[in-house]
Amino acid sequence: MTTTTEGVGPGAASGPLRGFDLDNIRKVFINQSGTLLPCIYIVGSGDTSKYVLRATGDGQVKIDSTDVPDYLGAKLVEGTNINFTVSVGPNKTLTIDATDQFVKVDAGDSTSGYLATKLIAGTNITLTPSVGPNKTLTIDATDQFVKVDAGDSTSGYLATKLIAGTNITLTPSVGPNKTLTIASTGSSSVTTITKTANYVIQTTDQIILVDTLSIGAFTLTLFAPTDGANFEIYDIAGNLSVANLTLQRFGAEKIAGVAADKIFQTDWGAWKIISNGTDWFIK
Repeated sequence: MTTTTEGVGPGAASGPLRGFDLDNIRKVFINQSGTLLPCIYIVGSGDTSKYVLRATGDGQVKIDSTDVPDYLGAKLVEGTNINFTVSVGPNKTLTIDATDQFVKVDAGDSTSGYLATKLIAGTNITLTPSVGPNKTLTIDATDQFVKVDAGDSTSGYLATKLIAGTNITLTPSVGPNKTLTIASTGSSSVTTITKTANYVIQTTDQIILVDTLSIGAFTLTLFAPTDGANFEIYDIAGNLSVANLTLQRFGAEKIAGVAADKIFQTDWGAWKIISNGTDWFIK
């Protein structure tokens, strides 16, 4: 780059430097060390002479005030995966490129690498890089598995994890977005048993029909209290006021809030017995 400042000489009729001689001009262009800058030229002669100021050096840069000036290309240093490219021609440019795009998992990762090598495909997961210069990485779940609970050691499809019980059907739908229908195939009927003598109630008993008219009073003995356990008692002879029915405890539990056996004396009575896992209650 050349910058020219021209002033008309002392004999000229006009001009910004009219009346200045060469010595005065030189005093203006003295550098900090007292050396005359090598940029003053006299062009022509006599009244037509001109003093020409030209920048004869090169444009250099410093990093800071203590730095030694040098060209920009020498002041910039290429770091890891960075390169500099100087253009061709008088008006040069400097291109800074990143040669590779690397990633780290976190701040504690000691090595960087390509994304596809930093991601690890787990169970039933696939990683698929696309084709072409502008790649994408697709993460797919190859199978949708489930576990029954945290203690389940194996995962599987929902239809194999659910087991159809008595009078229950499991029906997967047709198509890619499946649903699983759980239906009851049985009826809502209950089982009844009739008792006329002492009997130990079973956990599977639902309705117990009692008759104290045939033989007389007798006892039904409870099983251990179980949360949610329930059954019903019906007097089918209308004779409990004469011959009572006793409901005997399994152990030390309470029946209807009392730590004692329960005596039923109401003819044609009906009662539902329910447990909370500790005691028994009567509805």
